[in-house]
Amino acid sequence: MDDGLNYSLEARLRVALSAKSAQAGSVATSLVPTHGEYGCPPGELTDLAGHLADTAAEALTLAIACERERGTSWEQIAEVLGESPAAARERYEEPVARLQRRLVEAWLDPDQAEDLPEGAENPGEAASRLDEWLTGEARYDDAYRHHPDSEVRAHPVSAGLAVMSVTEHRELLASAARLVAEENGDRRSAIGLHKRRIALLEWLLAEELNDPRGTGDIDEDSLRTLLSAARRQLAGL
Repeated sequence: MDDGLNYSLEARLRVALSAKSAQAGSVATSLVPTHGEYGCPPGELTDLAGHLADTAAEALTLAIACERERGTSWEQIAEVLGESPAAARERYEEPVARLQRRLVEAWLDPDQAEDLPEGAENPGEAASRLDEWLTGEARYDDAYRHHPDSEVRAHPVSAGLAVMSVTEHRELLASAARLVAEENGDRRSAIGLHKRRIALLEWLLAEELNDPRGTGDIDEDSLRTLLSAARRQLAGL
């Protein structure tokens, strides 16, 4: 996984949704032409349409996971889906929770990033590829083609990605700490958690050196003390 300070879970899920939607678009496009298909093997159209339906279903799960990271309630999601909140949660709560857990696990242990949906491991690189794919397509949405911001016109996917804030990093650390506790202190996860804590403290220290008191109530000396203690704890694992 790329540097965990760069992108929040919401951004990772959003790029994964973009990647899955691009896949669905490619499959759907293959079903549009009719020329020469009468010699295709029986069942080929059904196979392609089934693949499209499966890809769309995966995209929906990613969309709901992204919505949840943005704070959208199950009631709001259920209203859009046209079903009851209980039904929506029964169908999607567990898959969304699994996705969130996989993201946190990969954040702690990059070796587990291979289990993430395409685009979630390295959102920056994936978004750049999707920028090229989308801007080169004739079906590129006119709303973006004529957007007043040249950055949005050139990078319709990556331009909308926000970097992770300090608050988001702290919240992710809290989620990761709960996960490590559930795993009874798995050593690899515990080491990953300490490394992420150190990364946050280094980030805060850099911000403090650039803008004294800009990080709140923690001054430079306190941050250096916390950082030294965190490094000693990591060395002892």
